[in-house]
Amino acid sequence: EYSSTVIDVSRTGMRLRGVRLPAEGEDILLLTEDVRVWAQVVRLKDDICAVEFDTPIALVEVKRLQSLADIRADHTAP
Repeated sequence: EYSSTVIDVSRTGMRLRGVRLPAEGEDILLLTEDVRVWAQVVRLKDDICAVEFDTPIALVEVKRLQSLADIRADHTAP
């Protein structure tokens, strides 16, 4: 399990900041109270990673994620 802070989010992906992040190329399941989406880490540099969602999320989900400070990323293959 990884703990991180949302930097920015769009329908197709997001950037996260954290102390311990998943490796580039790793498949993760992003979990919040309202949103659950599979993604892959496409970039990792220092304490920031970028993930690309397997399927674009709805605009309402983007707004929910933008309103959250913390998310959990569980490393689990689909």
